[in-house]
Parts: sequence; C-alpha cells; structure tokens
Amino acid sequence: MRSRVTWRVVLLSLVSLGPLCSCVAAQAGTRPRVLVITTGGTIALRGKEVTAIPGLAAVADVTLVEFVNTGSSKLTPNHWLRLSKLINQSFLKDPGLAGVVVTHGTDSLEEGAFFLHLTVHDRRPVVVVGAMRNATDVSADGPANLLNAVRIAATLEAGGKGVLILLNDEINSARDAVKTDANRLHTFRSLEYGALGVADPDTIVFRRAPTTRHTVASEFDVTGIDSLPQVAIVTDYAGADGELVKAAAVRSQGLVVTGFPSASLSFGTTAAVVEVAGRGLPVVVHSRAISGRARDSYIQLAVPRSDSPKSINEAGIIGGRDFTPHRARILLMLALTKTRDPKRIQAMFDTY
Repeated sequence: MRSRVTWRVVLLSLVSLGPLCSCVAAQAGTRPRVLVITTGGTIALRGKEVTAIPGLAAVADVTLVEFVNTGSSKLTPNHWLRLSKLINQSFLKDPGLAGVVVTHGTDSLEEGAFFLHLTVHDRRPVVVVGAMRNATDVSADGPANLLNAVRIAATLEAGGKGVLILLNDEINSARDAVKTDANRLHTFRSLEYGALGVADPDTIVFRRAPTTRHTVASEFDVTGIDSLPQVAIVTDYAGADGELVKAAAVRSQGLVVTGFPSASLSFGTTAAVVEVAGRGLPVVVHSRAISGRARDSYIQLAVPRSDSPKSINEAGIIGGRDFTPHRARILLMLALTKTRDPKRIQAMFDTY
C-alpha cells in the first residue's frame, strides 16, 4: 500500500520554510484568501516534496482545514452533508473569503462535487481537485493541480459558475464531468458539453458557464438535515427478471434504474419497476449510454398486460435525462428531502 501524507503536512510545511515564510508574512492581507479543505486520497505529498508547489504562496493566503483523511471510495453521504455545511458556514462567517478548494480522491470525486454543486449556497468559487499520481510517482500531478485549484478559487471570474472540478489544467462543471480513465491524467471530461475553461500558466480562461440550476439558485437546503434518504442503483440487462429491483426497493426510499442505451427496459425489470412505482416508491429510469438525454418516449415499458401503463408518466416514473446513475441518485436523495411527488421530482431533473 502506498504511503500517503495529507495536504495538511504539505501546506503546513510551506509556512515552515524560511524564505517562503518571509514572503507569506510580507504579503499577508494583500492576496486573496482561500480555504483549503482536505479529505485524503491520492492527492498527497511527502514532506520533502513541498517544494514541488512553487508559487503557491504568491497566489493566495491559504488557510487549511483537515476534514477527513481517507480514500474517496470510503466517503459516505454523511461526509457530504458535513462538508457542505462546513463550506456554507465558512462563507457565512467570512465575507472576505475568496473561495474554497476541496482536495478529494478521484474515485468518488464527481459524486462529492455534484452534491456540493446542489447544496452550497454561495456564488464564490468552490473547486474540487484530485490527483491521478501519488507523490512518490514520477511526475506526480498533485502539486500542479493544487496550485491551479487555488488560482481558480482566487479568481473573481470563477464565481457564479457552480462547483468546479480541476485536474490536468482543465476546468469542468461538477454537473457534467466524469472520470473516464483509471490511469490517465486526462481522465475527468465533460463528454457531451465540454470543459468550462482551462488553467493556463499565465491566466485562468473561461469559455462557457453552466445554465442549469445550482448553488445560490438551488432549492436544496441541508442545514437542518442529519441524514439523507436511502436510494439504491440497479442496472438492467438482457433477460433480467426484476428481482434485483424488488429487493432494492425493500430497503430504499427511492430507486435509480439504469436502462439500456435507449433507456428502454427488459420485460422483467419493467414489470418490477411498474410494481414498486405503483406502491409509491419514487423510481428514476435513465440510459446507460455515456452521453445524450434520455427522452420520455424512449423509456419503453415493455409490459405485455393490456391493463399496464403505457408511458412512464402514467406509471409515475421519473425520467433521468442526461444524468449519470450516481448523479441521478444524489439528485433523487435531495429531492426526497422535499417531496415524493413524481411530477415535482421530474421538474427537478428537468432543471438541475
């Protein structure tokens, strides 16, 4: 197992360096202030590698909070709740704070970032950053990624664009970016809509902004919420008998069903989905295609009985549009904190 040192060691070591410490002290109060919250993961450095982040002290006055120190596959929705509350409270208590950077393992980075995208209620930038190479690897990407994330968080133009994901010099929206490769640096990509911008060596460049609802426009307030509804994900496949859907429905308050690329379902899964939705369980059906919006007319309910519903709207099923299954789960979890009405939940899937 690789030895990992948290960014707390890295950033605290920065201020322990003589010349660099003098620079920080001399410029204190004149640079933007950025809060860096660490959660663990591959984005870590050994203490002797802190010099791999040249220029960080000149970019912003960094304050560090170690939230947790664990691989992102071990994070849970309760972590997301606490992290969102911490960021909201930090913005509320410090009007002069320029932005927030969250260091995050890449396995569940897109999930954590999307949750923050829907629950942080501030226009100031929140940048979620990870790394694909450990600090002990040749050409570790963590130092450059962290530096660029702080640069973005300190940039006024980054405000109002929702939560951002930064890796490999590219800035993507937390709504769209997915991890596309288990090894390559160029892994987080917005396949259908493209990146929002780039972190060039001399400046931060934005070329577009999200148009869906997020952050300050979001209706989801988790301030008084201590836990989220349980939502399971079930994937359909040729010849499925629907038993997985029924089993998941027993322990869940909502269900996301990943259909075929056209978003149609097998006979067995259709029957099960119609059954559990008929009992009042909110069910989202969407496509397993890597891009493209699943239209309601594509979600075919292949139930042979003549008295069965012929459309998802008639059956009380929610269309998942172009969300990945994991983002659909997060949006449904938050939607269930407000309503169980399929029509209201569908409106959320149409606008976020």
